[in-house]
Amino acid sequence: MTDCVTTLPKGLNADSWWKQANCKGLPATKVIPETCVSCNVHRECIWFAITEDDRIDDHGMFIRGGLTGAVRDTIWH
Repeated sequence: MTDCVTTLPKGLNADSWWKQANCKGLPATKVIPETCVSCNVHRECIWFAITEDDRIDDHGMFIRGGLTGAVRDTIWH
């Protein structure tokens, strides 16, 4: 997590939320932002997408929480 984030927002499910994701089972390259719009765990996904640094070679990868890796890069920097 980033230094500025210390507690999970109220109401977020931190345990196995990904099992309910619309993208579960899809190859990461097939997930598009529209996949996230109606997802039941969108809030959890975007929270972890922003607070967990998943960069590979210093670049965010794939869509997470409806955000591209490039958008998350701007948040992290």
